[in-house]
Amino acid sequence: MPHDWVVFREVVGFAKDVMMTILAGATVVIAHLGVDSWRRELRGKAHFEAARAVLRSAIRVRETLGESRVQFTPHLRGGLSWQAQIKDNRERFQAWRTHFEERYAPMEKALEDFETAMLEIQVLIGPELNESAQELRKQCRIVRNSATSYAFFGGQDIDGNDSETMSEVSELRKIIYTRDPNDSITNAVDRAVSDIESKLVLYLRDSRGGVVSAVKI
Repeated sequence: MPHDWVVFREVVGFAKDVMMTILAGATVVIAHLGVDSWRRELRGKAHFEAARAVLRSAIRVRETLGESRVQFTPHLRGGLSWQAQIKDNRERFQAWRTHFEERYAPMEKALEDFETAMLEIQVLIGPELNESAQELRKQCRIVRNSATSYAFFGGQDIDGNDSETMSEVSELRKIIYTRDPNDSITNAVDRAVSDIESKLVLYLRDSRGGVVSAVKI
C-alpha cells in the first residue's frame, strides 16, 4: 500500500509538472499572439491615418485649385478691375503679383499639407503614389506659372493690334480662369485624385473592415 501511494504521488507530481509546462508554453504562445495582434493593429492604424491624410489633402488641393480658377473672387480687393486703373507698369505688375499670391494662398497651403502627408505615406507603402502625386503637382504648377506670365503681361503696355501677344495672353487666361468643368487641367487633377484614392482603398478601412468613403475623409 505504501508503495502504491508513493507511485501515485510521483505520477501526480509528474502530471503537475507536465501541466505547468503546458500552461507556461500556452501563456508564451498567447502572449506572442497578443503582441503580434497589437503590432498589426498599430500598423493598420498608422497606414489608415497616413492614407487618410494624403487623400484629404489631395482633395483639398483639387478644391482650392478649382476655386482659384473662378474669375471673380469678391474677397480679393475688388476682383480684377482695380489693376487696370494703375498707370505705372511696375506698380501694375506688382499689383497683379499680389493678386495672384492672395488668390493661390489656399492652394499653396493645401499643397504644403499634401507634401507632408506624402512623405509619411512613402515611408509606409513606398513610391506607389508618386506618379499620381506628380501629376497633381504638375497641374498646379501649370496654373501658377501661367499666372506669373499673365502678371508680367499685365505690367506691360500691350498693343491691342499685336495679335501674337494678345493670343498668348488669351491662352494664359484660359489656363488661369475657367468655368468649364471638363477642361484639360480639371480633368487631369480629377484623374490624379481618383487614382490616389483607388490606390489607398486597401488602407482606408474602418474597424468593421468597410472602406471609408472620400466624403467621410
